[in-house]
Amino acid sequence: MRHSPNLLKRMTSGFSSRFGQYCISGAALVCGVTVGALMANVTGFGSQLFADSGSPEQNYLAKPLDPFAQELRSVARLPLELGQQALGPVLTRERLEASSGPRIVIIFDDVGFDGAAFDRIRALPGPLTLSFLPYAPNVNQMVEKAKRDGHEILLHLPMEPVRKANNPGPNALTTADSDAQLKQKLQTNLQLFNGYVGVNNHMGSRLTANKRAMKLVLEEINRRNLYFVDSVTTGRTVASKVAEEIGANAWNRDVFLDADHGDTGAPNVKARLDELEQKALANGYAIAIAHPYTSTIETLEVWLLSVELRGFNLTTITKLQAEFESGTQALAAFR
Repeated sequence: MRHSPNLLKRMTSGFSSRFGQYCISGAALVCGVTVGALMANVTGFGSQLFADSGSPEQNYLAKPLDPFAQELRSVARLPLELGQQALGPVLTRERLEASSGPRIVIIFDDVGFDGAAFDRIRALPGPLTLSFLPYAPNVNQMVEKAKRDGHEILLHLPMEPVRKANNPGPNALTTADSDAQLKQKLQTNLQLFNGYVGVNNHMGSRLTANKRAMKLVLEEINRRNLYFVDSVTTGRTVASKVAEEIGANAWNRDVFLDADHGDTGAPNVKARLDELEQKALANGYAIAIAHPYTSTIETLEVWLLSVELRGFNLTTITKLQAEFESGTQALAAFR
């Protein structure tokens, strides 16, 4: 069960028309000028990304930047013309924080072994979701740091892949395991650290296609009042179907930001972020999975600066679930 269709309908009803009206109305400056300019300068992942615009900026503004514009420029080195006249008074920090556009969830998988990457990820604007390999060293200390920074925590459960050359790590759940073995391995993994609110699969292209195994896994996850995110590493996954049958709380990954499983560079990540935004606009929300690669982190460091300026709302599955259960997703900014 990914979600209730009725709740999704209520959540997204009228969003497209409201978004269009908002952009066409007197607030068009935000969507047409401010957002367009910010997208060109904040998410233009080329050589000009961090370059100042040159001498014309020196005399562009008659008064200093407001604190919000100063903060944006201090991080992304935006040209001054994206300052006071573009960002205020139409667009303010308070308005951004009250924004209720399409939701985006970003999950970082494979966290725990690269300390430098972890420090960069936890410093990103959030909330993000960090999924920790349970056998990583010092995992409890990392989890506590990430929680203090306001990020949501998952346990990245090792599962059997189709390709035997891919090693998911110790205590991986396999289709060859008996029911008793699966339960024991699951218990072992779930006890390795605390503080997580959900579980997602590490690899698992073979195991998530096995109904017997997934039923055992999802029953235990549901018993513990956790949610499950299917990374969808195979088109043959049965996780959502099994979850619906037993009433478990399960979600599907929509986009892999770095699906090639390597540090393939910012342009590839940027293309996936564009896809993520389109899915969020179409469905009201979208869930992305990323990995702690340098190019992914560097791309997100910039993209996250402007995601809410473009009308999206960064969130977690816990918050998204609460909205579904209450039947509300206010979209207040577009009323």
